[in-house]
Amino acid sequence: MNKLGLPILLFTIVSAVGCTETHKAWKRGDTPSEVVDRQKDLCKEYAEGSVPWRPGMSGDEKEEVKARVDTHFRRCMKLNGFQEQETVEYK
Repeated sequence: MNKLGLPILLFTIVSAVGCTETHKAWKRGDTPSEVVDRQKDLCKEYAEGSVPWRPGMSGDEKEEVKARVDTHFRRCMKLNGFQEQETVEYK
């Protein structure tokens, strides 16, 4: 590869990667988005109620609680038949 080819190749690769966005969304068959949003709200309430939160927690404790809330939320969504799907959007 000549001296000009390598920079062009690298620029092309970086440009291609920089033009995409990935999004994650919960999906279940042909379920309308209103139902998905309602289920997400219900699972969020359930998850937050399942993990005790108290004033004066350290930063590490807060991160642990957030991780546990996220785990409960994901479990709730999956038990209700939803799957998290990643989509790639090319710009």
